[in-house]
Amino acid sequence: SIEDVMKKIDRSSKLGVTTVLLQGGHNRELPMSFYEELVTTTLQRFPHITPHFFTASEIQTMASVSHLTITQVLEKLKAAGQHTLPGGGAEILSERVRKKISPKKGGPEAWLEVHRAAHRLGFLSTATMMYGHVEEPVDVVEHWNHIRTLQDQSLAVDNGGGFSAFIPWSFKPDNTVLQRRFPRRVGPVPYLRMLAASRLFLDNFKHVQASWFSEGKKVGQAALLYGADDFGGTLFEENVHAEAGFVNVTTLPETIILIHEAGFDAVQRTTRYGLVKRYPKTMTPEEVRAQAEPGVSLRKNRAVASGETSIRIDEDVASPL
Repeated sequence: SIEDVMKKIDRSSKLGVTTVLLQGGHNRELPMSFYEELVTTTLQRFPHITPHFFTASEIQTMASVSHLTITQVLEKLKAAGQHTLPGGGAEILSERVRKKISPKKGGPEAWLEVHRAAHRLGFLSTATMMYGHVEEPVDVVEHWNHIRTLQDQSLAVDNGGGFSAFIPWSFKPDNTVLQRRFPRRVGPVPYLRMLAASRLFLDNFKHVQASWFSEGKKVGQAALLYGADDFGGTLFEENVHAEAGFVNVTTLPETIILIHEAGFDAVQRTTRYGLVKRYPKTMTPEEVRAQAEPGVSLRKNRAVASGETSIRIDEDVASPL
């Protein structure tokens, strides 16, 4: 229920969360009004929190149930106060791959259609990629090309819409139907190569996010030297990777210290990459712990954004292959 969600958001708000990422539901019994009320209630009770709700496949389900177009669904969510979309569910934007691993989500155009419509309405969204299963290198390049082309189209409109960041992560096979075919997890070296190549190919993306929660904190730290400029959020509740038996947790002070150890200043950001607070790398760990509040989003130093607690890093990013 909406009240159940509000209880979770209230608990997160008290920990300093600035963005709530909510996704994963395809309940055909729920009317469009439920989602609108969810957004408005969140903003009424927690005006300091960004509702970063609903993936492309959920938007498609809302449109189907409500007999509305994708654009009409997004217009209703925007009127309710939502202005960003998560990029989950992209998997690999290849017809061949999606038929094998996510046939119910449709081909690449099903995901692209939603983000294209969102960008036309001024939404910011993220682009994700889950690799390490049935894809070949040509599928990865096709994925990159799809999102780079859409980004060019969206930026040309110049209405504030577009992709804010690219976030790749590796497939976790445990407890999935693909586990028998792909029992091993992809290691950190392919991940770092993926980041570096992504940074080079996606020349119209300002930010590439280090997925420490899926790859590990030390790998996330190394990612800042391989093309990533955003460390993402601290996260207080995550269920997708947890279902696959892969759980990572961190705190805001630990995140800042990891960024400092990599040689960068840390900057707390908003979901739309607005600057909130800077933590210079000259700070001692004791000073960081004394100043950092729980639940913030950090990146490397450039303007940043996120929706849990997000952090960025300072200085231009090196992307060794």
